[in-house]
Amino acid sequence: MNKSGTLTNTKKRKYKQENREEEEEEEEEEEEEEEEEEEEEEEEEEEEEEEEEEEEEEEEEEEEEEEEEEEESRLTKQIPEVSLKEKKMRFT
Repeated sequence: MNKSGTLTNTKKRKYKQENREEEEEEEEEEEEEEEEEEEEEEEEEEEEEEEEEEEEEEEEEEEEEEEEEEEESRLTKQIPEVSLKEKKMRFT
């Protein structure tokens, strides 16, 4: 300050520069936080997609197993029938 109590031009410039730097730092921090939030959201979405895919795969596997079991049961049911027919034919 000079004798009259006002700020000199150099001090004014210094304060303005400090304010600009602080604002820039705050903006950078906000941008970083936004980027981190976006990354977290993307990761969560990816995890959800993976879980959905896994569930779909499990459902498909279960369906396949059920189909195989049904086919096996059909086949095993047919075998005794055939053997019964053969027995009948043998007796006649």
